[in-house]
Amino acid sequence: MKPWIKGLIVVIVTGGIVGGATYYLVNKNATTDKNDLQAQIDDLNKKVSNTETALATAQAATSYSGTVTTSSTTPAVVTATTDWKSYANSTYGFSFTFPNDNWKNYVLVSKTPTSDSQTKSLYFCLTSTDKTWNDSICAKGSGAPLAIGVYTKAQWNVVASDDTPESQSKIDENANYVFTISHWQDGPADLVNKDLGFDSVSSSFKAN
Repeated sequence: MKPWIKGLIVVIVTGGIVGGATYYLVNKNATTDKNDLQAQIDDLNKKVSNTETALATAQAATSYSGTVTTSSTTPAVVTATTDWKSYANSTYGFSFTFPNDNWKNYVLVSKTPTSDSQTKSLYFCLTSTDKTWNDSICAKGSGAPLAIGVYTKAQWNVVASDDTPESQSKIDENANYVFTISHWQDGPADLVNKDLGFDSVSSSFKAN
């Protein structure tokens, strides 16, 4: 056999061995990387599943009290309590009790008046079966049977001196604020006809 043929055979065989070894190593590394990546994916999926389970358990164990918002258009769920009927406002210092389950799932709308004659108006809204009802305060399809007005002492002195209807609705005061309470005169039929216990709300109102 001619020497150059032997050389060619050697080159071919050597190339085949090297190529095969290279393919084996590359394939082995790729398989290892793939297995490692899959293990990471499985671990992340497990963590996500555990988190979802924990969240579902926590939500199931929490009783719903109502919602609160600082505008009349974007309600946000507040932390639920086991005694949703007891409303307490630590910002202004007052509390009262809702008399029955007709108030359950109320939405609190907090509005700051455009003038400086009042500090805050708090509206307690209830959902109506009349989805067309709109009282301009609550979301469409709900109304505000109850409103609490918050005044500084200086603001109240002005209101009281003017002898306005508001001055007749004072319910209590503390060291910093005066509070008024008012009930609606009209609303959707399904809510107007419900027992909302306004007298009970008024009698339980307490300024702290």
